[in-house]
Amino acid sequence: MAQNKIINYFKYAIGEILLVVIGILIAFQVNEWGQNKKNLDTEISLLQEISSNLKEDSIQIEDILDQRMMATHSVSRMLAGIPHRNFDRDTFRKDLSRFLTWDRYYPINNAHEMLKSSGLRVSNRSLGSKISRYFDFLQQQQVLVTKDIEIAVNEILFHKDIMSKQIIYFDWRKDVQVANAYDPVFLRELNYQLTLFRDNNHGTTRSTVEFRTANYDLLQDVRTELEKLKSKL
Repeated sequence: MAQNKIINYFKYAIGEILLVVIGILIAFQVNEWGQNKKNLDTEISLLQEISSNLKEDSIQIEDILDQRMMATHSVSRMLAGIPHRNFDRDTFRKDLSRFLTWDRYYPINNAHEMLKSSGLRVSNRSLGSKISRYFDFLQQQQVLVTKDIEIAVNEILFHKDIMSKQIIYFDWRKDVQVANAYDPVFLRELNYQLTLFRDNNHGTTRSTVEFRTANYDLLQDVRTELEKLKSKL
């Protein structure tokens, strides 16, 4: 009789222990699920912000490319007309303004900075590497690429006496007036500067096109990853 009581007591105690253990395991599982859900929500939110940053970046890139392409056409037209002094005065003034216009690229990367400061990582490691490369390297490279044009134009405007002395009126991106557009010394110097600028502008345009491709590809990858993550909610 006493032995049966002891056995029943042990059964009851073991049952109680098992219940406690199961309860703890369930609590851990619920807590882990909640943490995973929180991390998933955070990752989705950050990737949405990164997507937004990339779209804003793409607008800047298109604006820069538009200006570089207009400069390309204007430089080609002036180089073709200068040897024969065959150019329309109004067109020439507009072409000069496009030639003497530079752009600045301002990286939009606040979402990536938030991602780094939070200590979180994108669960897709391949995508995480692409994001880091774009925001930490390619954006900074684009800053330098567009800066090259600014330096070249400012050199002409402020440090080339033959050019700067002839320019009597300058309206950013709209109009440039020179004292004598047919002055042979001015045209010779302009032809030289245009030839140098053509190669520089071509390199900037090519690099910006490559940057636009990187922006587009990364944006598509982020959107694809967002769809996958949202399907887990």
